[in-house]
Amino acid sequence: MDISDLAGLHREVEEITADLDVWAGRQEPDARARRYGSAAVSAIDAALAELQQIRARLTAELRDADNQTDARAAALLVEAPESAPVPPPAVMGAFREAARHGWSAPPALQGYGYVLPEDYLRGGAQ
Repeated sequence: MDISDLAGLHREVEEITADLDVWAGRQEPDARARRYGSAAVSAIDAALAELQQIRARLTAELRDADNQTDARAAALLVEAPESAPVPPPAVMGAFREAARHGWSAPPALQGYGYVLPEDYLRGGAQ
């Protein structure tokens, strides 16, 4: 997602602000202020639609980033002897976080020889 994706939303918010300023300064009866009030409602609707689009793109990008992190974590797994210890469930989350940082193991656990089950990194076993 690019920050320029927010340009349309910024314009909508500026329009809402200007329209609401006119509405707030009305003296009844004021047909001009009524038009600006209606324009503010339309601009709010447009801003909400823009926010939904931004949210959808961001959610997809977050999901993709999580999938890439999981793939990097899975790549850290190597064929290990069957005797290699598997970390207890309480420390498994630390390995996933380590993978997000590109570490082979959490700094506090490096050197212990833990091997993660591949299904955990895919979100399976806990």
